Amino acid sequence: MRLLAAQDAKTFAEAMADYPEEEGNPLHAFWLPETLKSEAARTGWVPPDVAPLPPMSNRWKLRATAPRTRRSTPLAVDALPESASSQTLPLPFAEEEDPENPREALVAAVRDTFRLPARRPERATLEEDTHGRMSSRFTWTSAFGKGSGWLLQKIVNGLALSKISPNTLTFIGLIINIVAAFFFGYARGENAHRMFLYAGLILIGAGLFDMVDGRVARQTNQVSVFGAFFDSVIDRYSDVAIFFGLLVYYARGNRFVYVVLVAFVMTASLMVSYTRARAEALIGSCKVGFMERPERIVLVILGALCDTWGVMAPALWVLAFLSTVTVIHRIRFTYLETERRKLVPAR
Repeated sequence: MRLLAAQDAKTFAEAMADYPEEEGNPLHAFWLPETLKSEAARTGWVPPDVAPLPPMSNRWKLRATAPRTRRSTPLAVDALPESASSQTLPLPFAEEEDPENPREALVAAVRDTFRLPARRPERATLEEDTHGRMSSRFTWTSAFGKGSGWLLQKIVNGLALSKISPNTLTFIGLIINIVAAFFFGYARGENAHRMFLYAGLILIGAGLFDMVDGRVARQTNQVSVFGAFFDSVIDRYSDVAIFFGLLVYYARGNRFVYVVLVAFVMTASLMVSYTRARAEALIGSCKVGFMERPERIVLVILGALCDTWGVMAPALWVLAFLSTVTVIHRIRFTYLETERRKLVPAR
C-alpha cells in the first residue's frame, strides 16, 4: 500500500514495475528475497526478517486521526508536532474523501518519508557536471539494463494484449528448445560450428519465452499454482532436450568421454532442480547454490556461439563441476535446516 501511494499507480503490478527485482527492490530492505518467494509469503503475512518496517511519523498519525470532511481542510502549521526525526515531513493538507484532493503532494511526502526512488527513474535525463562531462550516476551498463527492461516490457505488453495463455508461451519455449536440440544433433564435423551457432541463437529465442511467460501471467492476472507447476515441468523437458541433442552429436562423432560427460551433466541438472523441490517440501525454501537453470542455459549458449574456439567442451566440464557442487550444497543446507528445526522426515 505504501508503494502504491508513493508511485501513484493504479494497480500493484504497475507500482512494482518500477522496482525490478534484480536491482533495488525496496522490499528487500525489509525481507530477504528467499522469504518473499516462499510459500508462506504467497499465502499469508510474513514478518520482516531483515529490518522492521519504518514507523509512521507523528504527522502521519495526526493526518490519520484528523476529522474528515467533504473538502480538503488546511492544517495550521503551528498545530503540527515538532520532531527532529528525518522521516517527519510537513503535510499542508488533510487527506479527505474529496476526489480533488492534491494527490501529488501526498505522493511526494510518502516517497520522501520512506526514502523511495522517484517514480519511473528510467525516464531520468542524463546529467552533466560543470565541465560538461557525463554524470557518474549514468553508466552504459545501467542504460543497457534499462533499455532491455523497456524492450522486454513492450514485448510483454504486446503478448498480454493478444490474450495468449502463459502456458502456451511456456510450451512454445519447449518447442524452440527442441529445435535447438535438433541443430545440435544434426551437426557433423564439417558443419558443426555453423550448426552450433544456429542452435545458440535459437536458444536465445527460447530464453525470451522463458522470461516473458511469468510476466505475462502476472500482467494478465493468470497466475496459478498449476501454471507454476507446468512451467517447472516444461523447463525440465527443455533441459533434457538440449543435452540430448549434444549427446547425439558426440555419439555420432564417437567421442565416448563427452557422451558420458553430457549424460552426467543432464543428470546433475535434473538433480539441481529435484533437490530444491524436495527440500522446499520440507523446509520451505532452498535456493542456495550457484548453478541454477539460467546459469546453465547461459553457459550452453556461450559454448554454442563460441564453438569455433572450442568453448563447448570446457563449458560442459564447468557445468558438471558446478552442478555437482550445487547439489551437494543443497543437500548440506537441507540437512542443517532439518536438524535445526527437528523436522520429522517425510515418509
